[in-house]
Amino acid sequence: MANTIVTGDQYMQIDDKIREIKRQLRQRNGYPFNPRDLELALQRIVEGEFLHEASVAQPAAARSESQTGILKINRSTPFNPATFIGKGWSIWRGSANGDGLGGKEQQCKESLALTEVNIATITLEICRNGDGTPILGEEFLHQLKRDTSLLLDANVGRTLYENPDRIPESWKRELVFFMGTELRDPRGNRCVLCLCWDWTGWRWRYRWLGNDSYSGSSAAVGGK
Repeated sequence: MANTIVTGDQYMQIDDKIREIKRQLRQRNGYPFNPRDLELALQRIVEGEFLHEASVAQPAAARSESQTGILKINRSTPFNPATFIGKGWSIWRGSANGDGLGGKEQQCKESLALTEVNIATITLEICRNGDGTPILGEEFLHQLKRDTSLLLDANVGRTLYENPDRIPESWKRELVFFMGTELRDPRGNRCVLCLCWDWTGWRWRYRWLGNDSYSGSSAAVGGK
């Protein structure tokens, strides 16, 4: 028997997670991870077998220390989408209106110059639209480029993914994009990498910039 009551606000948060799962299943390029794993995880939830976060057992002081300070970024090996995501993936080249195969790589130069990131100074820019209409990824990216010069790149996202104890606890409530690197999928679509918490641990995902709504999502900015 449950020993707590789901409040109205909590219901909305849970419902948002369910709707995100549905969105992932409907997206044009298919579900970005194993659907069997999702089925098993959902079945455990239906049966009340909730997994406790591993970080709960970690002392608060240790969590605080690990999620602040300097994160070293290895720039000797550039981020390779084909290795990290899969065959056929690459960094987008040239104009957003082109085919992504010619021209300069579309990555934030200021971010690529960083060999270390101050986790405490990273901010999350939330994608919001005042009139309540959805904002597509391309528009969100355009807004960010207009408003800031330091969009953290995919290599920073990969480094955090490989060092999950350094990711701030507050990020578990967000879908955090690293929009300093624009990606090209095997079908020629423009995408960006993100990190998300899925109850069992941190996962990386990607989302299409073309027609996916980014409303309520976050972009990692700063870090100097």
